[in-house]
Amino acid sequence: MSNIPCKDSYIRSVLVYPLSGYGNRLQAIASAAILAEKLGAELSICWDAQAVAPGKANEVFAQEFCNRYILTSEQAEQRWGCSRANIPLYLNIDRKRRQVTLAGHYRGEQAFMAELPRALADECMPETLVIAAGGQFFLPDPTESFSVGLTRFRCQRKDFYSQLRFTLEVESAVREQLLSRPPYVGLHLRYTDRALQAPMEGSIRRALRNTTQEAGIEDVFIASDTLGTRERWSAIAAKLGLRPWAVDHKEWNRSNVSAGHSALIDWLLLTSARSLVYFRESTFALEACVAGGSFDRSTGLATSVLRGLLLRGRDYAQRAITYPRRHGWGSSAPL
Repeated sequence: MSNIPCKDSYIRSVLVYPLSGYGNRLQAIASAAILAEKLGAELSICWDAQAVAPGKANEVFAQEFCNRYILTSEQAEQRWGCSRANIPLYLNIDRKRRQVTLAGHYRGEQAFMAELPRALADECMPETLVIAAGGQFFLPDPTESFSVGLTRFRCQRKDFYSQLRFTLEVESAVREQLLSRPPYVGLHLRYTDRALQAPMEGSIRRALRNTTQEAGIEDVFIASDTLGTRERWSAIAAKLGLRPWAVDHKEWNRSNVSAGHSALIDWLLLTSARSLVYFRESTFALEACVAGGSFDRSTGLATSVLRGLLLRGRDYAQRAITYPRRHGWGSSAPL
């Protein structure tokens, strides 16, 4: 099946509900913006706060961006009669409303991109495409390989991010950090929700040493999701003869809006790095590479299967040890 030409699309509006954390949401917004432009449609964004992204849209993006793209849930429901909660799983056509809806869930939105052109060309002539997504997706071009399309898609996302503006508080904090700052390599460490997908520490050390040597740079910006991890790797980097630095964040709880600002500041600083060392499973760091144009110079470290097995084994052992106490064995009453 081939793509429909953009001029033949009936779609007039693309509405996206970005989901999950900030990295996933940025991917979804960029993907929807690129798709909307390809279809010649208007983009709207319905930003619903979640625990891992608690900030409102105007606490994340510049007011100009919000004025142009952001709608409330009520506005989206009033205009298109839909809400995030009633978007069915996967790819569907609502012929009565002349809508196409897409929610890839665990399969991801990209799995349905090959089928999307047929849905958009349905006989009901759908005018609205509604997407609930927490990741990237793009319409493949049948005349090129998927890898070539993916490379082109990264360039398109970079162009989108170059025009994206965040709140004055976030942008000002980043400018202050970059003032008179020499070139640096970025190291992003994510363990709170990616512990099982993390690489071995030895591979991180090797990648950091190799990346800084190849770049001829000794300054390293370290970003992490916990203060302890950041401090530990700052010490490791110093022992490697590097000059580590970081932003002194006061809030680390991801359910707090201030922590969200801290994460966005780190993200923008990662985009300004000459190259990055990061966990390949981290969308947050991947998008920083894409936005900063350092993807080809950066090192995405693969998941260590052995480390994951060791962590799972340790977790099972801890559960076995604490099982009697948790179930009240040997005590007068259960805990």
